[in-house]
Amino acid sequence: MEFPTLAQAECYQKIDGWMEELFSDYPWEKLDEPRFSIFLGSAWVELING
Repeated sequence: MEFPTLAQAECYQKIDGWMEELFSDYPWEKLDEPRFSIFLGSAWVELING
């Protein structure tokens, strides 16, 4: 995935690491855009890096 700035790429990588570390027991995924989604209980949450 390409990002317009180095800061955005670094932020995405940091969030990716946190998702792996904090939510490895929950269903989550990386979406096509620079986004992550996670399903916790009855909540669907999307993190958008933009």
